[in-house]
Amino acid sequence: DTKNEYKELIIENGLIQMSIGINIEIIQSQKTINLAQSDPDAPALIDPNEVIYSRGQLLTEANQMVHGLRTLGVETGDTIALMMPNCKDFLVTYLACASAGFYFVPINWHLAGPEVAYILEDSEAKAVFSHAAIGDAPKLAVKEANFPIEAAFAIGELKGFKERADYMLSI
Repeated sequence: DTKNEYKELIIENGLIQMSIGINIEIIQSQKTINLAQSDPDAPALIDPNEVIYSRGQLLTEANQMVHGLRTLGVETGDTIALMMPNCKDFLVTYLACASAGFYFVPINWHLAGPEVAYILEDSEAKAVFSHAAIGDAPKLAVKEANFPIEAAFAIGELKGFKERADYMLSI
């Protein structure tokens, strides 16, 4: 059984697996960065679709994200908000924030637009990342909070948001 093989990999290699019904283990960011630098080809994450990502892939994406955020003027000590389900991009954003010294504010993706707007305003977030699968709450929140649209990113197509992958690749 494929899932049992992955469970064995997790135990043997310290993989992070994100899947419904399985606990998520997030390794301390610095340890993850050190592991990625020492062995970039080692598997690090298995997503819910059973795609395996290496340590180096995650670190590369996190570094691209940091660079992209810095071009927007985000500095150490600033806040990044995140509203998405468990996925690779959640972990990449977490690693980017931890490595650059950004505060990481995960927002429950079940909240309504006004609740999310309040969190965006209260946290003084400089950028927000969301997921197209969530629906309209992120769009409503950005509008209600008068959040700068140039700092609103989505995984997938979310009207009015920049696609994170396209933006980060253009840097």
